Amino acid sequence: MLLLVTLAALLLLQGALFPPDSSSGEAPVIPSPPRQQIWYHTGYPGGVAGQPGGMSALTGPTWNVSIHGAYMGGPPAAANNHVVQVYHSALGDGTARDAHYLAAIVETVPGLIERQRPDLILYQAGMDPHDGAGISPEALALRDADVFALARSRGIPVAWVLAGGYADLDTLVRLHTGTVEMANQVLALVRPGDRIEHGGTDPYVWSADGGRIRFPAWHALIGKPRLSLPPALTDAEARERAAARDRLLRDQRLPAPETRAAYEVLLSGATHP
Repeated sequence: MLLLVTLAALLLLQGALFPPDSSSGEAPVIPSPPRQQIWYHTGYPGGVAGQPGGMSALTGPTWNVSIHGAYMGGPPAAANNHVVQVYHSALGDGTARDAHYLAAIVETVPGLIERQRPDLILYQAGMDPHDGAGISPEALALRDADVFALARSRGIPVAWVLAGGYADLDTLVRLHTGTVEMANQVLALVRPGDRIEHGGTDPYVWSADGGRIRFPAWHALIGKPRLSLPPALTDAEARERAAARDRLLRDQRLPAPETRAAYEVLLSGATHP
């Protein structure tokens, strides 16, 4: 099953693409033809998968995973669109809410990856949970480390993009820097074949040594996370949503001259008249 995916402005920074084993210094190789890809994003449910004009078509070899706050609604579950809504308000602010969010990710993502066995993971490291749900910068960094370690230990390449966040600039820089730092730490410390364990008692500390990757036991702190899985669309509803997406793309597409002029202004540093 051939996978054809186009990503506009895919951000590949140092440590952003994890080949199955980059220790040899050889260029990363993605298997071809790939079986399946997982596009996994956290935070605001609009954008990529939530809008009819988003990247996920609800059908095909791309498996989309969206984890976001239940209060935000979000995209429907259908075909290859796996939606997990987290009830952040079930726990108070602070460590309990952080642990609840991280436990929700641990309960959802590893099993899905085991079932789907993707050749590539595209991870949107959304920062909306910070200002939207009160998740701390430390917890978001641990979330990123967990996702990166999960992919790295299984030998699955992962590419990630920075996304989201409506806080002040200094806070956003801190949040996104945390993702970069975790990507580089995992790349340096984790090897394919390493075993992930959840048994640490400090909710914000992880380690990797001797083939063992140890993350906190977030479930032990809060019990079973409060989640909901929205009912899936029927095949007919999924087709209609895909058609609505196509109509939206067609109706909102700027004429080529306008698009070219907008980019020329942007790249030249000029301003509109």
